[in-house]
Amino acid sequence: MIEKYKQEIINIIDLFSECEEYKDIKEYIKTDNDFYNNYNCQLYWYLEYNKKKQKLKQHIIEGYKWLKKKKISVCFDNIYCDTCTKKYKEYNRMKENLKQNDYILISNLNCLGDGNINLFYENITKEWYFYRYKGIKVLIYGGELNEIISAALPFENTTVSLNHLYIQDLILINIIYKDALRLLEISNTTKAGIKISRIQGKRIGRPTKENSTLENFINVLESHVNGLSIVKATNKYFYPRGSFTYILNNYKKEFNTEDKREILNILKGRKKDT
Repeated sequence: MIEKYKQEIINIIDLFSECEEYKDIKEYIKTDNDFYNNYNCQLYWYLEYNKKKQKLKQHIIEGYKWLKKKKISVCFDNIYCDTCTKKYKEYNRMKENLKQNDYILISNLNCLGDGNINLFYENITKEWYFYRYKGIKVLIYGGELNEIISAALPFENTTVSLNHLYIQDLILINIIYKDALRLLEISNTTKAGIKISRIQGKRIGRPTKENSTLENFINVLESHVNGLSIVKATNKYFYPRGSFTYILNNYKKEFNTEDKREILNILKGRKKDT
């Protein structure tokens, strides 16, 4: 069974291959493992993104442009992808396959972390040097500084001298340090905002199942019927929005009506009977 994210990647590639600008995308993301056949080592592509802030297709296009610039291709079977909600499941699967002289392609150094903001600097540094000492080479396609610390491809003539490694390490530490400070600043700002919201009496977090009662559903539906949008009505009673819409559609089928006020009256009648 194909992983869900791989099917999504297939759909994205098929879609972009029909566009004039990206019509050759299948020459760089393909089923054949040309990289291994040419250089006797594997190229793995690891994608990690936040569904709320980023789209997978953006990462695919950025990676495609880099592959095209370098005139290499990646085998579709060597692509692994995680979202921030399921951090590092696929990353660890990929890591199990890595051997000396293999390559990992990532968009930025954050992909090497584990989501722990307090240990962000330590974890990424540890992971980076783990790969260096294991002889596994990291390629980064996002940003000019990242390009400098990236490993050389098999056909690129780059002498790895002590000076080269020293400059790489300085840039690496600078990038990780700045990213760590930025994440801590965002975290502290978020915590401060949550604290203020709680002082103001606002509820924080996702609605709980305790609020998914028939009585609360009726309250939300009544507010919606009387003019509030579904978003505002569910927020008012802290009722899960997706659950509300799903249950409402079920009631429409059960009562054979699209009239929400009629559904409301039926439910109120049921509640009186109980």
